[in-house]
This record gives sequence, C-alpha cells and structure tokens, in this order.
Amino acid sequence: MAPIYEITGKTLAILPGTTSKSASKVLESNNEHMLTFKEKPFEIIEQNCIKNLSSYAGRRASVLHYTSYTQKTPVPVSVARGIIVFPTQGLSNKKCVWIFYQHVSKIIKKSDGSDIIFKDGTTLFLKISKKQLNNQLSRCKRLNGIIENIEENGVPPSEDPSEALGRILSTLIQKEPVEPQK
Repeated sequence: MAPIYEITGKTLAILPGTTSKSASKVLESNNEHMLTFKEKPFEIIEQNCIKNLSSYAGRRASVLHYTSYTQKTPVPVSVARGIIVFPTQGLSNKKCVWIFYQHVSKIIKKSDGSDIIFKDGTTLFLKISKKQLNNQLSRCKRLNGIIENIEENGVPPSEDPSEALGRILSTLIQKEPVEPQK
C-alpha cells in the first residue's frame, strides 16, 4: 500500500478535493499552500486511525459507548497525541470537511456560513452555521474530558464511583465483580 498522508499535530483540516488526482486537500498550520492527495478525506482518517492501533469504526464505537453522538461523531485519531477530529457533514456527503479540534481558536458567523479561526491565525470559511460548528466543538471538548478522565483516573466521568471501584478491585484481584454496597 502506498503511503498515505500522516496526520500530525500540524494538521488543521482535511477537505474534499475536486479531481481524482486531488481527492483531498490538507490544511496544515503555518503552511501557505494546501497539500493535495489522491485519497479521499475519510480514507486518510481511517488509515491514520489504523496507524494508531484502531479502526475508525472501533474509535467511533468507543465514543458512542460514552456519549450519544450518533451523527457527525467526533473521533480521537490518536489518543496518545491528543488528536481529535470531527466531520462537518455526514460521512456520505461529498462536501464533508474534517476539522481538528485542538487547533480551533474561535468561530465567526458570516452571512452565508462561518469562518473557523485556528490558533495559528489561519482562517477557513465553510458554508456551515456557527451554531453547528460550536455544537461540534462542544462535543469534542466533552470527548477530550472523558479521555483525560480515563487516562488520569481509569474512570470515565459518567461512571458511578462505587461501580468503578468495584470494577477496578475485581480486575486487580481477578475475581467476580464486587457489588457496590448501598
């Protein structure tokens, strides 16, 4: 398999291209030009999830386990590097753009869409409402909090502490799960 674009801490967005030779355009921080690739945006996301030891479907299933985000689900492409991406449209929509949450500074409402202002000052205009983009950013923020909580405490924030303690203790002593006392 030919090498595919590697998502890094510099990746701001992956946009659909317009030809078969440039099926994707990648916007990177501090880069004056868009990079073009023959792979479609979703193929780049999927292959980078696999490079980080899971599939897109596996990462999405994990997110769904902790959230109710069944549409336009944000996914952690790399938990180790803190890279979370969200789609602006449904995956079947050819106009779907993938935005990398950790780089977004603010969203500015425009008459026919929104400007995404990235932390490095780069601006990307999309024909999507500020409300929709802010909703996606809120989802990413919550997902990031869940990931951080699991990494720090081994417990997602929505899990009952007594159930978590029982699960952790049962794992440590490798016996049947301990029922929490009421």
